[in-house]
Amino acid sequence: MKKKIAFLVTKSNFGGAQRYVYDIVTTLPEAKFNPFVIGGAGGTLTHKLKEKHIAAYLLESMKRDVHIADDFRSLIEIFKILKKERPDIVHLNSPKAAGIGAFCSRLLRIKKIIYTIHGFAFNEDRNGFQKFAIKFLSWLTILLSHHAVFLSEKEMLQARHWPFIRHKLFLIPLGIKEINFATKQDARDKLSRMLDVPLPEDRLIIGTIAELHKNKGLRYAIEALAQIESVRYIVIGDGEEKEQLQKQIKDLNASNVYLAGRIENAASLLRGFDAFLLPSIKEGLPYVLLEAGFAGLPVIATRVGGIPELIEHAKSGILVAPKSPEDIKNKVVDLKKDRYVMAKLGQKLEEHVKNKHNLQLMIDKLLNLYIKGGA
Repeated sequence: MKKKIAFLVTKSNFGGAQRYVYDIVTTLPEAKFNPFVIGGAGGTLTHKLKEKHIAAYLLESMKRDVHIADDFRSLIEIFKILKKERPDIVHLNSPKAAGIGAFCSRLLRIKKIIYTIHGFAFNEDRNGFQKFAIKFLSWLTILLSHHAVFLSEKEMLQARHWPFIRHKLFLIPLGIKEINFATKQDARDKLSRMLDVPLPEDRLIIGTIAELHKNKGLRYAIEALAQIESVRYIVIGDGEEKEQLQKQIKDLNASNVYLAGRIENAASLLRGFDAFLLPSIKEGLPYVLLEAGFAGLPVIATRVGGIPELIEHAKSGILVAPKSPEDIKNKVVDLKKDRYVMAKLGQKLEEHVKNKHNLQLMIDKLLNLYIKGGA
């Protein structure tokens, strides 16, 4: 008999948590599992689930920001859905959906509740009270769950000292599928047409694919690369920081920095870049660095979250301090001097990603957790 699994996620864009859910529900063995999704409505995830004929309950009330009336409506709706569906397993993703889902699941005595942590929000820049409140709610959600899955060792170590939950913690690194990359020339031609600017071979083309959110630290990268005229910097993505970043580019007169907006299947264009930059100030273990690794790109990334677990400084990439335009600028200048070093860094990261971050490896470990209770 098939096991029914409910996946909960707060927003329906296609960030890390949403992609994680999508990859799992579209890869699970159909003969053994019957998955469905509960989450926010109206985003890319919504459309992708429909295309794959995955059952989904999409709630207008489910949003990331705190709103007491909407949050209460979400709790009532989720409770009703779980009561109706009676899943064997509930797999929680993203803090708000996880907290509400864990509470409802316990009330309904669901047999197995799994919570995947996609980065702790208390690691963001917040005041002391907010950090304490978020940490307490994170602990409570894990306490209400039967198992907690971590994507990075750093965050698992943060939780390991919390009371009553140590036996629930499992490390299961992200895994990704093979990517159908465009050739370097085709990718560069497409980017050039979209931006309506030439991308000459004698310029170092650095790219970022990220949500335009303050956690991604893009303003520090723009400040750094605006100072290097021989570099072209392309940011693919959309989000709430778009207007602020556009203003920054204008104020700096940064004619070598371009916001490309959202591009469907952006990862396929990675080989159009000479190097990849991720200047985040808060991360778990980001998909986009795995994609850049698959593409064989040299990567410059901040020393935050699970990134140092993926990138060994000066061996499989370059690590920089967060919020430091000067460090980013210096590392880019050093890197662009030696194409051989760039190629070796990209090769090492590609080998690591293909060996350690295969999607089927991640799915196999999750299956053990779903069926046996251990990864």
